[in-house]
Amino acid sequence: MKNSGQRLIFRIVLSVILMTGAYNTVFSQTETTPELTKFLILVETTDDGIKLTGQQGCTFKELTFTLKAGSSQAIDQFGMTSKEKSKGSGFLFTIIKTKDGLSFEGLKGTAFKKLSFSCPKGNCHQAIDQRGMIEVK
Repeated sequence: MKNSGQRLIFRIVLSVILMTGAYNTVFSQTETTPELTKFLILVETTDDGIKLTGQQGCTFKELTFTLKAGSSQAIDQFGMTSKEKSKGSGFLFTIIKTKDGLSFEGLKGTAFKKLSFSCPKGNCHQAIDQRGMIEVK
């Protein structure tokens, strides 16, 4: 009798442990980090727009385009694109010209979701990579 009672308690405890482990496995939150694509771009403002110099991870060497305040332009590793047409690219972000500077929205392959900086006297000279702003060398 004593032996069968111990077995019953052992089975109950074992069942509770297994159910708790299964519950934690099924309902545990997994933190995912975005897949980053290594790139380095020098961002500069010009008299009538923006100049991007691809230094690493880009097929373009230099892009120059006009961008009005409040307008945006999508950029991927191949150059100027649209959000809908950028397929097969490692990274994708948009540039928006603001009243005080530039704002970026990371859409793919970047650690940043939103990034912005001011341009003193309308002159920007800032390097960005997959993680955000970096020191210009």
